Amino acid sequence: MPEGRNLTNQEEIRAWSARWQQVADRQTHEIQKMSVTDKARVLSRLMGTQVSDESTARREAAVKAVRTRWARLRELYGTLK
Repeated sequence: MPEGRNLTNQEEIRAWSARWQQVADRQTHEIQKMSVTDKARVLSRLMGTQVSDESTARREAAVKAVRTRWARLRELYGTLK
């Protein structure tokens, strides 16, 4: 369903659902037509966009640093709410 919009009647809901089913059917059809080489190329691109372990480690270190600062503030100023 579209965000921020309430679909109130059944006809509108069915029309919305039918449009998205057409999109899904088209996508399935296009994937079925692709050669194995093209499918492998798409998969390779998707795997290339995977978040690296290095960036995950940096993010975890940053989160830990923020938590440490908050703990220190709580220690110095009492419990913050």
